[in-house]
Amino acid sequence: MPADYRAAWRQIVAHLFPYGSFTGRNLTPIADAALGLLEEAAAAGQRIDEVLGDDIAGFSTAVVGGAGARDRRDRWREQLNRNVARELARLGD
Repeated sequence: MPADYRAAWRQIVAHLFPYGSFTGRNLTPIADAALGLLEEAAAAGQRIDEVLGDDIAGFSTAVVGGAGARDRRDRWREQLNRNVARELARLGD
């Protein structure tokens, strides 16, 4: 891939990382599809801004499910809240 595509790919990966599970398996199909898009666009001679626009972070957010997609912090917060609620319920008995 051309240098500008490689740079964009690194940015996409960095923006996707917070949405990954512990193993990152949930991002594998998303990353694979994004990489395929970049490969096809590069082969067709398109400029990177024609493919992704000016907002790579926005593109990355869109491919993981749009604004409001749960990231790692959200999942940890939910788990912590469940654990605290369970302990409080146990202490209340």
